[in-house]
Amino acid sequence: QELLNKNQIFRDRGIHDIQWHFIGHLQRNKVKSLLPLVDTIHTVDSLELAAEIGKRWRQLQKPNRAKIFLEVNLHSESTKSGFDPQDLRNQARLLNEIQELEIRGLMCIPDPNEDSQESFVKLRILEESCRPFTHSCLSMGMSNDYAVAIQEGATHIRVGTSLFGERHPSPTQ
Repeated sequence: QELLNKNQIFRDRGIHDIQWHFIGHLQRNKVKSLLPLVDTIHTVDSLELAAEIGKRWRQLQKPNRAKIFLEVNLHSESTKSGFDPQDLRNQARLLNEIQELEIRGLMCIPDPNEDSQESFVKLRILEESCRPFTHSCLSMGMSNDYAVAIQEGATHIRVGTSLFGERHPSPTQ
């Protein structure tokens, strides 16, 4: 909903060529409304979600493939979703068979109680093990740890808080 609102604000101002990257938990029932707007989804956390994205992308009949990152739950945290590192290469192989998807790489959000650098090293090693199903990209690092993420090979960092300040969701979200 937040993306729909922000996209409309930019369109009303005559700005139409934004490449939106979606980061956040995505429910399968929201894929249909999200796909026409986004260029890349950073938080694909299950085979079921990926299949839904592929199905909806096919319906849109776009000439390119949907760019996605596989979210990895590095520390098996019960509060986070994502693929299990132990089975990740097999999952990437299965997802690679969905013709509408292009797996750009892997994504993680480190456990706040763990060393970010160790998490980023783990993700980099996992991404290397998932080739040729991935395209060497790593979505890792936020405003508080982006420098370490870049040092460890991040190709995409998420620094919204540094750029825009703390988010305060509206009452309707």
